[in-house]
Amino acid sequence: MTEDSEATKPQGGEIAVEEGADDSLKSEVPPSPSPPPAISLNIWPPSQRARDAVIHRLIDTLSSPSVLTKRYCVVPEEMAAATARIIEQEAFDAANSGSGREVASIDEGLAVLQIYSKDISKRMMDFLKSKPLPASSAPTTEEAVDKAVSVPAESATTTESAITAAGGDEEASSVEQESASIIEQESASV
Repeated sequence: MTEDSEATKPQGGEIAVEEGADDSLKSEVPPSPSPPPAISLNIWPPSQRARDAVIHRLIDTLSSPSVLTKRYCVVPEEMAAATARIIEQEAFDAANSGSGREVASIDEGLAVLQIYSKDISKRMMDFLKSKPLPASSAPTTEEAVDKAVSVPAESATTTESAITAAGGDEEASSVEQESASIIEQESASV
């Protein structure tokens, strides 16, 4: 009897029928599910949506009050938009030319993404530093001395490191981290 029961067991997609059973009692056994498709995660190059998000963040940073714009200047939105597009495109091109080939692993993609993010920050800072300081935000000699004196001695070996320690590059670092985060989120959602 076990041979008969083994022979009548339904396979995937077959109909289980007992001998002498009514047609209304027949049921179909669903086929076994196929394995899920392999998911591919590409960090580099970023999607156009991720690149647009980076551009919009740059525009916001350059054209609205922030640590950087208080120190340097607020850029009119039209100029910020044009500059942000140029900064992003140049950083993207530089990161692509630096890798020289298609990125083969996630680690390589993260390395290129880091180059891209740092390049965006550097270019943004270079742009802001090239703008003349607004008269209202230019520190007086007394304020500049107070900032330099308030910085720990080991950090204030040069004027530039004193300015950096006083908060000059904090916003650039946050933009760099945020642009990398935006791209990683966009890559994960694709």
